[in-house]
Amino acid sequence: MSENVKPDLDEAPINEDSGPPASATLNNASETITIRVRDQTGEETSFKVKKTTKMEKVFSTYAHRKGVQSNQLRFLLDGERVER
Repeated sequence: MSENVKPDLDEAPINEDSGPPASATLNNASETITIRVRDQTGEETSFKVKKTTKMEKVFSTYAHRKGVQSNQLRFLLDGERVER
């Protein structure tokens, strides 16, 4: 009869190309970034969001704060339009 033997994790080879450990990936997803939106008058509005937050949410929140519909606004990054 063959006996089921689990490998000792301390002796398992380490693959350096496998990327970060799962716990590091989870922590990166919950990290926040600050996005600053500047209007044509130079007034800045800041948003602290998770890295996984979709830009559409930032756009709609900004529009709500300014009291306009989001389709009335254009968002640019380095002169290039940011699509929703």
